[in-house]
Amino acid sequence: MDDVMARLQRQRNDDHCIEAKAGTRKLDTAFWKAVSAFANTKGGLIVLGIQEDQSAGTFGPTPDFDASKMNDQLIAALRFNQDKPPVTPIPRTDIETDEYRGSPVILVWVHPMRVDAHLSKKMPCFVTAQGVRDGAYKRVLDGDQRLTSYEVFQLTTLYTPDISELASVSEAGVDDLDERAWKELVESLEKRGSRIRLGTNSDAEVLERLHVIDAEGHPTLAGALALGRYPQQFFPQLFIDVAVHPSTEKSLSDTRFVDRAHCDGPLPLAVEDAIKAVMRNLRTRTVEAGSKMVDEPEIPEIALREAIVNAVMHRDYSPQVQGRQVQIDIYPDRVEVNNPGGLWGDRTVDNIDESRSVSRNPSLANLLSNLPTPSGSMRVAENQGSGIQRMRRGMEGFGLPQPVFDAKIGEFTVTLYRFGILNPDVSRWLNAVAPESTRKEQIALAIAQGLGAVSVRELRKYVGLDSDDARVLLNDLARRGLLTAGRDSDSFVLGVGDFELGETERKLVSHLLDVGESSAREIADRLNVSVNSLRPKLRAMVEDGQIIPTAPPTSRNRKYRLPD
Repeated sequence: MDDVMARLQRQRNDDHCIEAKAGTRKLDTAFWKAVSAFANTKGGLIVLGIQEDQSAGTFGPTPDFDASKMNDQLIAALRFNQDKPPVTPIPRTDIETDEYRGSPVILVWVHPMRVDAHLSKKMPCFVTAQGVRDGAYKRVLDGDQRLTSYEVFQLTTLYTPDISELASVSEAGVDDLDERAWKELVESLEKRGSRIRLGTNSDAEVLERLHVIDAEGHPTLAGALALGRYPQQFFPQLFIDVAVHPSTEKSLSDTRFVDRAHCDGPLPLAVEDAIKAVMRNLRTRTVEAGSKMVDEPEIPEIALREAIVNAVMHRDYSPQVQGRQVQIDIYPDRVEVNNPGGLWGDRTVDNIDESRSVSRNPSLANLLSNLPTPSGSMRVAENQGSGIQRMRRGMEGFGLPQPVFDAKIGEFTVTLYRFGILNPDVSRWLNAVAPESTRKEQIALAIAQGLGAVSVRELRKYVGLDSDDARVLLNDLARRGLLTAGRDSDSFVLGVGDFELGETERKLVSHLLDVGESSAREIADRLNVSVNSLRPKLRAMVEDGQIIPTAPPTSRNRKYRLPD
């Protein structure tokens, strides 16, 4: 409980996984909205018996909170097999009693339904009185937002086979397909031992077996996208959009885009064009390869290819989102690949790299896994469930952070960091303080410098180490005096007295010396970093007393200054 309250007091606000409520009344609609929101997303904790002073950004015990009475209400409201439950379905919860500053509190842990084999097939969780259309919520930052109709559709059809890829393109015919491409596809299958022609009398029957055309001879959506001459004639928005941004966030500059590419045509060509568009906007570095020096891009092509191919192969092609493209955004510090449609079936971020193929669009996946790339050197997709692992290995081989996967309801994003945390400034710092360290040790130290601490969790994320190997590495750095133990056994901070402020922190202090006060956005623009990457540094510097906030976190006028 102390850790929970310390987090709230430090943040001066609720967050994406903790909600504090006074609990002086009956379990009202606001409480059940929070239950619905946590159940539909990543789970969370509702603390009853704690009231928030929003003006001061502080939390304290609720006077006269009746923990016994509230506990009885919770047990009654959260029991299964009710005729009219407050939320439908009732998610799995754990209820604990505790105290804070001598006053009773109740902790309600709401577990995410997505990871429950039984409950995940009954999503979304919604406030019963409001109905599924108006009463289903998601957790966003510190608030509960109503799910859109598309998000409700996504959750209700999570395990339903999607037949959108088999929809007939009634205005198209076989002539709208690339004859050379589909003949090469069939020949390739036969060379690999396929019996695709067994019992058929025509090419049309073969194409129908592959779900390239339907029984009437019209191309399917999958067939048009994979083998069409120009599928955008029928689906104008189903292309890949590549945008290069001048700043680390969208729309922060008068120059909207540095470069833009509209990658259309059949998917094998569109994917290749998208890869080329990204590669030409990446920096290169010269590295030693045997007896010669070669230039390599800052992000390996294999990682980009897998991210883009997965986006077009596993996106949602239902009519609700046929107006949305696969979007690739290139920023100075990262590349983001986004596609409509969240993870399908039992896939979650935690099990996404299991070596098994689970496809929302099996027919399209089959076509792309048998079609060659334009160069003919490889197939467009592997379709063996190994794409995520290849992406991870590619990033690790370049000494880059592991890909970051963000699965929201209705969309999925892969983030690949450019040169990662081992940027030139950090590399110079590492060469000065730890010249003999390995690449993985360098990443651990760079994380500790940039975020204020490094843990087993970060090493799993950035390096791909399992928990045991991560602990061994961190403990070894601690024995060498480069790290020292943090707040728990899995967390470490930079060795005391061995390191100075990082480059970003030094620039931040210099900026505040010049201007006096500055907001997070102003600081990020001045330092040419993203606000998201800056916030952990700001929090760490506030905790250490190096800077002082001028307002609560909820205030739009919140700025930072140096201590007097």
